[in-house]
Amino acid sequence: MPITRAPASRASCTAIEPTLALTRNPWIAGAVLILAGMSWVSVLSTLNAQMQVTTSGWVRARALAVYLTLFSGSMAIGAAVWGALAERAGLMGTLLVAAALMAIGSIYAWRYLAIPDTPLDRSASVHWPAPTMLLEPSKTDGPVLVVIEYHVPADRADDFVEAMKDFGLSRLRTGALHWDLYQNGADPDVYLETFVVASWEEHLRQHSARLTGSDRALEERARSLVDPTKPFQVAHYLPAQLGDRQRAGP
Repeated sequence: MPITRAPASRASCTAIEPTLALTRNPWIAGAVLILAGMSWVSVLSTLNAQMQVTTSGWVRARALAVYLTLFSGSMAIGAAVWGALAERAGLMGTLLVAAALMAIGSIYAWRYLAIPDTPLDRSASVHWPAPTMLLEPSKTDGPVLVVIEYHVPADRADDFVEAMKDFGLSRLRTGALHWDLYQNGADPDVYLETFVVASWEEHLRQHSARLTGSDRALEERARSLVDPTKPFQVAHYLPAQLGDRQRAGP
């Protein structure tokens, strides 16, 4: 259920401020205020619903918290700014300025902020195999460095780098603190992907809950360009420590 354009009610909202600023008829003003209320409820409902359906389940509560904080904070700051402007420019001037800014914002959003009408697969995808470890890290061990080695034929190198840029954003979205891609200076067909996760528990959550179908598609696109005769190698690095960290196996 992607948003492809700004809510249609925004256009009707744009005409409300100049009408209120210029009319002296209470019936016209009342009708306009009813329309404003309907538009306000429509916009809020659309934004709240889209925040619910366009965020992945594992991060939905945090996304909603950030959204509500920004929304409420913007309302409070905006009230102070518009009140200060009204004291200096008067009510009519303030409403006309608001109408002009809303018209400009609507045109800009329509032109530059429209979300592509391409559905994203947000269903959970648990396709990473469980990491094979000789050491047994605790959940709080970290940060964890994950290193993946790829062998990519020269004729696929540019496509691989472009695909990995998109895949790197997926790594960051699902919990990585840093992400980088390196090319071996002595053997240009060899690439190293590295990313850092805050803790072992965070990395396990990447394996079990955070990836979506869209993340998997990005991963498969990048790895389809790898030399099939030289499978990629994954290594997990833990902070070096003194003591008796447990070893798995016999």
